[in-house]
Amino acid sequence: METDSGQPWLCGKFVRDEPTQAALCAFTAGLLLNFIPVRAIVLILTGLLLRAGRPALIFLGLLKVSEFFRRKNNITLAHHD
Repeated sequence: METDSGQPWLCGKFVRDEPTQAALCAFTAGLLLNFIPVRAIVLILTGLLLRAGRPALIFLGLLKVSEFFRRKNNITLAHHD
């Protein structure tokens, strides 16, 4: 199955040229997906991201508030000169 640009769709050329190696690659990928707990890794990374996200958002919010007050202070100082 070819795309409009003439390039093989996904890895069809590899499968046609090297069927044994393609089957071995597919078998190896299947074994890895069965042995590696992908779901657990995704859940752990999501939990870490959510736990780290809250303090990061608070920190960024404080930076913005600080920037706002510094700008406001610079404007008022400029009017007094």
